[in-house]
Amino acid sequence: MFNKSLVVASLIGTSFAAQAVTVDLRHEYIDSGANADRVSVSHRFANGVGFSVEAKWKIGWR
Repeated sequence: MFNKSLVVASLIGTSFAAQAVTVDLRHEYIDSGANADRVSVSHRFANGVGFSVEAKWKIGWR
């Protein structure tokens, strides 16, 4: 799942190569066996207005 997330984040980043875009990808492994992922994509225009989109998900039983 992590590799799939990394590929998606890379594709998003390369599609905006000429723009000022920030991609933040985080992965957390907890000792109980759960995994948590987070991806955030943000952009700020030259006039100072910007936007951000964030997705979070967990994999595991605990």
